[in-house]
Amino acid sequence: RGSAPGARLPQEGPDPATPTATTTTAAEVTKKEGAEEAEEEEEEQDAHLANTAWATPQAQDAERVSPADWLVNACMIHTNAKIAAMDVSPVTPAGPAPCIDILLALANNALETHRVTDHAAGSADEQQLAAVDRITPHTLATVAGDAHRNAIRAVSISADDALLATASNGQLQVWNSHTFRGLRSLPTGYALCAAFVPGNAYVIVGTKTGTLELWSLGSSTLIETFTAHKDAPVWSIALRPDQKGFCTAGGNHDMTFWDFTLVTPEGESAQRLSLQHTRTLKLNESVLCCAYSPDMRLVAAGLLDGTIQIFFEDSLKWAMSLYGHKLPVTTLDISSDSNVLISGSSDKNVRIWGLDFGDCKRSLFAHNEAVTSVRFVPDTHYFFSAGKDRMIKYWDADRFEQVTELEGHHAEVSSLALTSDGSTLISASADRSLRVWTRTDEQLFIEEEREARLEKALEEGTTGEGSIVTQPKGPTAPVARATHESLEAGGGPPRGSSAPSSR
Repeated sequence: RGSAPGARLPQEGPDPATPTATTTTAAEVTKKEGAEEAEEEEEEQDAHLANTAWATPQAQDAERVSPADWLVNACMIHTNAKIAAMDVSPVTPAGPAPCIDILLALANNALETHRVTDHAAGSADEQQLAAVDRITPHTLATVAGDAHRNAIRAVSISADDALLATASNGQLQVWNSHTFRGLRSLPTGYALCAAFVPGNAYVIVGTKTGTLELWSLGSSTLIETFTAHKDAPVWSIALRPDQKGFCTAGGNHDMTFWDFTLVTPEGESAQRLSLQHTRTLKLNESVLCCAYSPDMRLVAAGLLDGTIQIFFEDSLKWAMSLYGHKLPVTTLDISSDSNVLISGSSDKNVRIWGLDFGDCKRSLFAHNEAVTSVRFVPDTHYFFSAGKDRMIKYWDADRFEQVTELEGHHAEVSSLALTSDGSTLISASADRSLRVWTRTDEQLFIEEEREARLEKALEEGTTGEGSIVTQPKGPTAPVARATHESLEAGGGPPRGSSAPSSR
């Protein structure tokens, strides 16, 4: 097409006079939002700094400080033993300075109360004291009483049942056996066994270092110390039936025999009791326990190798050996008629022996842990056993069955003692407590006791012998449970099955 000279050609594109809409990409929107957020954060930081400009540098850094930086050790309270429990009094004591009272229960069976005082808010004198020690604790009271600070290792009762002696590491406690009030608290060595001297005026204590301590109860003093087993513990003391002496069992493979004698100290006119060493019986193993037969014909020793050696008391010649225990024999006792011996061992069993021929009448699985003490009831063949499983059990040695069991201790039962008439049993434990058990007129039925033990064992999932019980399920559960109970009660197996033989 032609055009006039000098005329401008129309340009491609929108007309400048015509308005057009602008388009924005997604990247530009994100960039703009990020800039706005950065500006808002900067404004918030400026405002925060402006508001905290008056605060200390520590306050400005509060967001970076942990609670441990704000908690300061104000004072230290020192006690005589490890702290087992504590409590803070909810009532603030009245006084010029604020304070709190703290009650502490210690691991040595004692209580302590302490008061912590802040002197900075008190009187002028207390404010002067605060310049040195602002917060100071002090002991208000200590409640110890008649109690053992450590595990009780031995308990012994006097011949007339009037006094009771208990021994632990560093302490011999003498009690009134009727009121159970403490009469004496004597500092000893590491006591392992104890026995009253006839007459109740003296107590013999056997220690872990192998010495015998002779204590006078009248003067509360240590009369004399004797070396019974050199560099070996005195594990047991057995009084002679004629009340004129005793024997000891030691860890150096020896049994030592002693007589009571009267001596006149140099420079004094009055006589006092003393001990005279008469004989020593050497064995091949450490002797852990010993006992006399009441007719004073035999003396028995329980050894570390699991055997029991019997000797004639007058000549100390060997009489018989009793084999059966798989672990060390820890305790033994002989019945009042001198016919039956019972022994307890670390193998958890109690064995009943006849002293006529040395035959083992029965082996009883007595405890779930090691047996620590056995004691015959005087003039009967009933006996008590105690173990590290915290249980005390009552047995019939003629019928070879358990009569009942006694629960109560919270740690292993270490020793048992019976009164002369057998009506009261005293048990000592590692929980630092003594428990007194009294015979009542209530009749016990062995079958009912057995059923109660089986019910308890089924609920706990174990039988008395420690085997696991699988609870039957399904529609046959009642029948299966009844069959299991009848078998445990000694009813025998059902017809068509065979029962395992026992020897």
